[in-house]
Amino acid sequence: MTEETLLVLGCTALTPWARDQLRRLCEQARRRGLALIGADTPGNLRTAAPDELARYDTVLPLEVHDADACRAWAAGRPAVSAVVTIRELSVLPAAVIARELGVAGNDPEAVRRVRNKDLCRERLRAAGFAQPRTALCADRADAERFLRANPPGPWIVKPRDGLAGIGVSRIDRPEQLPEAMRKFGAPPAAMGALPVAAGFLVETFVEGAEYSAEGVLVGGVPRVLALTRKGTGEGFVETSQRVPAGLDAATAGEAADAVARALTAAGVTRGSSTSSSG
Repeated sequence: MTEETLLVLGCTALTPWARDQLRRLCEQARRRGLALIGADTPGNLRTAAPDELARYDTVLPLEVHDADACRAWAAGRPAVSAVVTIRELSVLPAAVIARELGVAGNDPEAVRRVRNKDLCRERLRAAGFAQPRTALCADRADAERFLRANPPGPWIVKPRDGLAGIGVSRIDRPEQLPEAMRKFGAPPAAMGALPVAAGFLVETFVEGAEYSAEGVLVGGVPRVLALTRKGTGEGFVETSQRVPAGLDAATAGEAADAVARALTAAGVTRGSSTSSSG
C-alpha cells in the first residue's frame, strides 16, 4: 500500500451515473498512486456489486451519513491523507472527518450553512444577493402564519436540508399546505431512508427556469466550467441536465460570476465534497 491514502465516503451507488462518477474517481486516484479506502453503510455494502467494491484496497463499514459516527471513527487515524464524497448526504461527515484528521476540507460550519437552506439564504442576503422571503417552520401553524403574512402566493414548501428536489411543492392556496407537508415523509424508494430534518421551509415563489453550475475550486477560488439547464418531473424532482444551457453569452457570464461570488460568500473552499440544492 502507498503512503498516501484516499478515503471515499459513500463508495457504492444506486444510479448508473453515480457508479460512473465513482469509477472515474477511483481511476484518477490510481493514476496518482493513491491507496483507496471505500466506506459505506453496512446495508449498502451488503447489496453492492462485487466489481464496485473491488476498486478499493480496504472496504470499511461506516455510517457515512452520520457526522458524529464519522468523527468518532476518524479520531486518532492519521494514516488517511484525504477524504472525498460524491454523495450529498455524506458532505457534512466528509468535512467533519477532514477536520478531525487535519487534512484539507471544507469548514463543517460552511457545509451546515449550504445544507440548511434558510441559513444559506441569510448569508447570501447579507452579502447582497436577492433572495425569496423564507421562514423556518416547526409545524403547520408556523407555515400558515407565513402564508398570511406573505400573500397572495404561490409559495414553495420544502425540506430544510433536502436534495434533488425531493419533497418540494408549489402551493397556490393555503388549503394545499397539508398535502405538501405529507410529501416530507414519502421520499422515492430509491433514495433509501433520508434523515429527518428539524423543521421545514416555506418561501415566496420565484418564477423562472432552473439552472445549475458545474465547476471546481482551485486554491479556494470557484471556477465555473459549464452551466446546465435542469429538467424536472412531477413536482420539482430533477430528471435531467442539459449542456449547453442555451443562455446567451452575457447572461451566462453574469450567472457564472454570481455563482462564484455566492460560493465565496457561503464559505465554500473545496469542490468535490460539497453540494446543495436550492
